[in-house]
Amino acid sequence: MVALKLISTQYSGNPTFCARMQREADTAGRLTEPHIVPIHDYGEIDDQFFVEMRLIDGVSLRAMLTQFGPLTPARAVAIVRQIAAALDAAHSNGVTHRDVKPENILVADNDFAYLVDFGIARAAADPGLTQGGMAVGTYNYMAPKRFTGNDVTYRADIYALACVLGECLTGAPPYRADSVERLIAAHLMEPPPRPSQLRPGRVPAALDEVIAKGMAKNPDERYMSAGDLAIAAHEALTTPEQRQEATILRQGDNMALMTPAVDPGAGGSWTNYSGSGAQPPAPQPVAPPPQYPTGDETVARPVPASTTGWRSRPDVSDQRTQAAPVITGTSWPSQSGIRPAVGTGSSPSATPPASQPATAPPASPKKSRKNWIIGAAVVAVLLVVAGATAFVLAKPKGSTEPRGQVVLPFTGLNFRFAPGGVAVDANGTVYVTNQTMYGRVVALPAGSSTPTVKPFNGLYEPQGVAVDTSGKIYVTDFNNRVVALAAGSNNQVELPFNGLNYPEGIAVDAQGNVYVADRGNNRVVKMPAGSTSQVVLPFNGLKNPDGVAVDSDGNVYVTDTDTDNNRVLQLDAGTSNQSVLPFSNLTAPWGITVDSAGNVYVTEHDNNAVAKLAAGATTSTELPFTGLNTPCRWRWTRRATSTSPIAVTAGC
Repeated sequence: MVALKLISTQYSGNPTFCARMQREADTAGRLTEPHIVPIHDYGEIDDQFFVEMRLIDGVSLRAMLTQFGPLTPARAVAIVRQIAAALDAAHSNGVTHRDVKPENILVADNDFAYLVDFGIARAAADPGLTQGGMAVGTYNYMAPKRFTGNDVTYRADIYALACVLGECLTGAPPYRADSVERLIAAHLMEPPPRPSQLRPGRVPAALDEVIAKGMAKNPDERYMSAGDLAIAAHEALTTPEQRQEATILRQGDNMALMTPAVDPGAGGSWTNYSGSGAQPPAPQPVAPPPQYPTGDETVARPVPASTTGWRSRPDVSDQRTQAAPVITGTSWPSQSGIRPAVGTGSSPSATPPASQPATAPPASPKKSRKNWIIGAAVVAVLLVVAGATAFVLAKPKGSTEPRGQVVLPFTGLNFRFAPGGVAVDANGTVYVTNQTMYGRVVALPAGSSTPTVKPFNGLYEPQGVAVDTSGKIYVTDFNNRVVALAAGSNNQVELPFNGLNYPEGIAVDAQGNVYVADRGNNRVVKMPAGSTSQVVLPFNGLKNPDGVAVDSDGNVYVTDTDTDNNRVLQLDAGTSNQSVLPFSNLTAPWGITVDSAGNVYVTEHDNNAVAKLAAGATTSTELPFTGLNTPCRWRWTRRATSTSPIAVTAGC
């Protein structure tokens, strides 16, 4: 059973519209994010254009709001987080939806949400075919610049998503007007609605600011990604509401894990999404389900490849799928010209070629509070850039290897790869958390081109990762815990931390002491080696700590990412002496690491930069990385075969 979207004869007879639909259906067919309804085919029947897609057993968000009224804040945010994941995946591929509204959001059992109608999306990186003044979208959710004839960028989708969030909370669209002209004027001039005033005592006031920023008149003042908006909404909830939201997301993902990615009954009768019947050609056979890595019980929901079920498989030589530039001659195999595989759960790289227009968005700052980047088919070493599907390796001064950014071959994975935390062990093996709702830890040994999945189980949005001198791997996840896997073991253990609330960064020192940035509790906690009792380190004034690092002397460093702070703190070993390091003009510092010489490195998420504070220096410098897109985490190590330091960050 599949669904058909039938296009009205008015538009089916318009060659410009049909040309646009065909191009956009090709682009949308590449998207494999679980919250996007996949497009299988398209064509014409009796001069009427159709798009074939997966049939979803659910109801529209519009029907839910009409029948039941406003949603609880927890439920509203849970649904918006899922739609943000879909949008970030689309934006990473240069696709702007342009029609985000409750009618295009389907909600299945356990509130698993889907975004539909990507058939009318336009690839943001292309000139487009929107000629003749055809407006796509609904006035209630259209960003101001949509009415002024300016180019539509991905941030129009962020505006619309903020409108949808507001409607979920209040039961009404953001502006009411008795004419289209007045509705347009409201979008252009009226302040955003404040749901807490419309539903006092039921909607947290902090959500007002989230919607205000998402609906900013100036696109540059909105969130950088849909994921950023969703995470801000999550953080605006009360603690009990956050727990309710997490429960909804877990239940929805459990439902999705038990649902075939492609309906095995595709050979049955055909159903038309818009309500009228048609008899298209016989459906193509469905590919068998993918083979998941062994030892991994926490499989996300990839979409199987099908060499027969999709009319025009994307050409992997398409320029939009090109990975970051590769420097050959390193200890890893040459990857010159490498491009991601298509159709196995990996998606085209989000790193645009130099010729791509500036309107292409940054990909999801995946911080899982960050949630949700389209997966990388290639990974690189020194920075994993959020949504940029690559880790980049920077060669240190004095290295005999070429200087530059090198892509590591995290290829061949048959699931959507959303890189998050990163660690490197003494042998040069790179470990990356896959920050999907049910995630993994993926390892790539030095010199290898075959990544493997480590046998963790039950991970829920894994965040930071660290590895000690014995090869034991430590991971934080949004089950509010730290789990560890000894080298060579298949049995993980949970460390006896207690009261964690959205733990993020993690570090381990040479003595085996484990440090965690407990973001939700605004603290850093330490679990001494061999102990069963945690210690809260005496940092003062933390607000949203994210990254944590420790040097060889036991000094602890933390990034304080709140917009009022934007600072890096150092806590001297064994004391309560806290100092602010003299980094210059930091914006959203997230990842942090320190090398053996005492140099401190910080990623600036919003500035797409990496700052270095040399030991003893009073001002920081910016490292000469290029093409970064919301960089996040770092790790530094010494490889056993070399004295060259390797710094690694992960995008979020």
